[in-house]
Amino acid sequence: MRNRWNGWPGANAWQCMLMACLLLGLGQSVCAEDKRTLKLTTFTNGESTTVPAKIILSRAYRALGIEISVVAWPGWRSLHDAEHGIYDGELVRNEQIDPRFRHLRKVPVSLGEYGYFMFTSKKLKQDVSDWEKLFYSRLRIAAPFGSRYAEKTLGEAITKPVADGHSGLVLLWRDQVDVVVMSSKELDGALAATKAAGIDPDQFVKRPLGGMAGMYHYVHERNADLIPKLSKQLQKMQDSGEIRQIWQDYAKAHPRQ
Repeated sequence: MRNRWNGWPGANAWQCMLMACLLLGLGQSVCAEDKRTLKLTTFTNGESTTVPAKIILSRAYRALGIEISVVAWPGWRSLHDAEHGIYDGELVRNEQIDPRFRHLRKVPVSLGEYGYFMFTSKKLKQDVSDWEKLFYSRLRIAAPFGSRYAEKTLGEAITKPVADGHSGLVLLWRDQVDVVVMSSKELDGALAATKAAGIDPDQFVKRPLGGMAGMYHYVHERNADLIPKLSKQLQKMQDSGEIRQIWQDYAKAHPRQ
């Protein structure tokens, strides 16, 4: 069968150009697939946790050929939007999130740990030095909604769920609650926001509460196929000490007041 290009001036040149265009288009398609980006959400006023977590996950995902972008919303909205697939996952959360968020899948390698702190006014004389004493104290207790460890430990003793730690400190300043409980994840952000509102946090008494909990990354179920590879990469970073070093470097660069 005769080639229809034969006998046409410049046929070879046109054939080469056509082939180059096809290859270029194929190459761009492959590159687009390789440059996959996941859009994650996280909670506001938690930079001491979310910034190191973003560094950890950026490195882990990049090793898989994936980039991430992160936006911050108030705690409940962040989980809500990740649950409903508006975003590809939640950057970092407690080991146990609210069971209503059934479309989020935990990546089972801890990104770190966090503890809890308690704030009271200086005039409070009652002994509330641990979780049990706080539970039976009959005091007005505020805790951020979604603080799973605090909710599990204190239950109905939490009389005032609040949006975040800063909101709790404002209520304490107004003498509307006696105690504010918050995690170390949001401690720095809450103190900074309180100072910015013109309230001096030094007027409160800060005490550590016992209990540590793990922090984990969650992906929407549509991205569940990434969990085995991402877990392997995070475990590698954990075993090498890289995750621990990221937390130490951040703490050194941002010492707590």
